Amino acid sequence: MRSFQLQLYVLICCQAGVADLLTALGSNVTINCDLDENDVYWILQKTPDPPTVILRSFSTPASSLYLNKSFRIKYSVQFKHRLVINNLTADELGLYYCMSTRTPPQFSSSTRLYITTEPGQLTELDECLNRTAEVFMDQNQTQWQIIGFISALMCGCLLIVLIVSSLVFAAGKTEGLEKHIHAADILRTQVTYQPQDLNKSDACNITLDPNTAHEMLSVAEDNKTLVRNSEPMIYPDHPDRFTGLPQILCKERLSGRCYWEAEWKGLGDMVVSYGGIGRKGESLDCRFGANDKSWILSCFIGEKLIAWHDNMGVYIPLPTTPYNRIGVFLDEPAGILSVFSVPDENTLNHLYTFKTKFTEPLYAGFVLYTESVAPFTHTDLSGKLPAIFWKGCMCEQVLFENTGNFVLAIFWKEKL
Repeated sequence: MRSFQLQLYVLICCQAGVADLLTALGSNVTINCDLDENDVYWILQKTPDPPTVILRSFSTPASSLYLNKSFRIKYSVQFKHRLVINNLTADELGLYYCMSTRTPPQFSSSTRLYITTEPGQLTELDECLNRTAEVFMDQNQTQWQIIGFISALMCGCLLIVLIVSSLVFAAGKTEGLEKHIHAADILRTQVTYQPQDLNKSDACNITLDPNTAHEMLSVAEDNKTLVRNSEPMIYPDHPDRFTGLPQILCKERLSGRCYWEAEWKGLGDMVVSYGGIGRKGESLDCRFGANDKSWILSCFIGEKLIAWHDNMGVYIPLPTTPYNRIGVFLDEPAGILSVFSVPDENTLNHLYTFKTKFTEPLYAGFVLYTESVAPFTHTDLSGKLPAIFWKGCMCEQVLFENTGNFVLAIFWKEKL
């Protein structure tokens, strides 16, 4: 996340790929995204504030995920991730980017909004400034070249300063993007569970349910290995199968107190969902995290963490301690769902807690994204369970050599 913030600040300060868009208060504004991606974030930069993530756009405009309710009212998405700002006010003025979800992230050209007094009409001052700018550009090309050279030199110096600043960020001495994002803290609670609150009976053994697997996913015979395929599988029709998104649920109903872990590289979602979630299509009713029937942690290990519920997301500050596992603890009677980073065998660091009243049967689930998986060698984790006794299910997303298939392998072993 800090590397993303550094790249974004460099682009903004150097004015790289910035296009000015003349508009008017009260009008509807459309901004194009020039990235050829299926999944992007839209970002608003209002200097000197840190960047704000507005929404996450998918291939289907209706399935966009918004970072808070006010954004859902103000912004909408059209085909090819076009961002629409409805009834523009001064609060929406700023610099807009779209960013890919892959690593390293790719940025689109930016659009900077500036306004006139009335829709479609320039003021006399606007016209005067525009004419002056045209004359100046025609008659002072050499001066602009000099200014461009000086700007490039200043950008180089700025880049050095920002790199040094990033080291300070890494030491935790400044606030980054993840500490700013928005006012959607209505999802956040002060209820947390510490490791000592867990006990041996909390470890749960979960297995994948093949009847729920999307056609791009396949489940091994032991129901412990999930593969993200490059080509769709041929499955019989089943009422429980997800047809629109690469999602899957586990067989076992979660009740009482349960704890499990996942370990992978790249982008994936850890899910707790009601069994009654929609299964057919890509609508919000079927998408994990986009409705009131599911709770997810969207994990891009080492880059970003976002908690989603009912189509609202909360950016979670990245842990200062490196980690590659995420732990999930559910206390169904208490209405608590907590997520942790797991940096080592004896440590759980609290990331986020949902507090609600669960009213339907709950199931664990996963989402695998093709474009963001980093390939690495598969290893058997069953002999590497941590010493503390509450560790349960562990999962790993890997790439089998020479297959082109993305894999989520589940291992579970109860400690004596």
